[in-house]
Amino acid sequence: MSFPVGLKFRSALPFYSALVLWATLWSALWLEAWSFVIAFSFVWCMLVWLDLIGGLNLANPDPEIDDVALFWHRVLTIGWDPLQLGTLLGFLYLFGTGHYDLGHQIAVFVCLGMVNGVIGINYAHELMHQRNKWERGCADVLLAMVMYSHFRSEHLLVHHTYVGTPRDPVSACYGEGFYRYFLGVVPQCYASACQAEAAKLARKSLPWAHRKNPFFCIGDCKSFCWSRPI
Repeated sequence: MSFPVGLKFRSALPFYSALVLWATLWSALWLEAWSFVIAFSFVWCMLVWLDLIGGLNLANPDPEIDDVALFWHRVLTIGWDPLQLGTLLGFLYLFGTGHYDLGHQIAVFVCLGMVNGVIGINYAHELMHQRNKWERGCADVLLAMVMYSHFRSEHLLVHHTYVGTPRDPVSACYGEGFYRYFLGVVPQCYASACQAEAAKLARKSLPWAHRKNPFFCIGDCKSFCWSRPI
């Protein structure tokens, strides 16, 4: 089946609107701290507003759709990785020069954390479900930048198996408030992910401290921990 290039790009275009956030982040190099915060907040709210007025996309593509039709979607999800990594490393370097005061640095990293945590984790979620080792590796890099590397183990080994049950830490109890849920889910997810990887190794008669445990990230040069299939 063939897909017109324009049609394929138009279907992915709404997702590309988030790229304007990178331009806004880099504007911090010439804007004062408060001016930058105002500019970033305006762009963030504008994207939310555009999402609201754009309405819901009720189309339900065939799950067996040809990967060619998803080319522009894959370009964005994979391309987000170097953009996020480059921006993080770039600001770490620039702020290390001492040319920006503490308030400016806090403003930038709070806004950068919002982009990495809200959007980056979503792209990591999509990438970790792919069969391609390179894409799964990209997911691990995105998760590492927000100190959430355990998410892949917890999500694929625990959440997908026990969703909606007491064995799944990220499934809230009926009537549970946000703050009670949040204070419990974060530490429970780390423990759950560690237990899941230990159980996986135990099924292979391997100790939990084996080099194949991704939490140690120790392995031979032929098999990096992030490239192992889940």
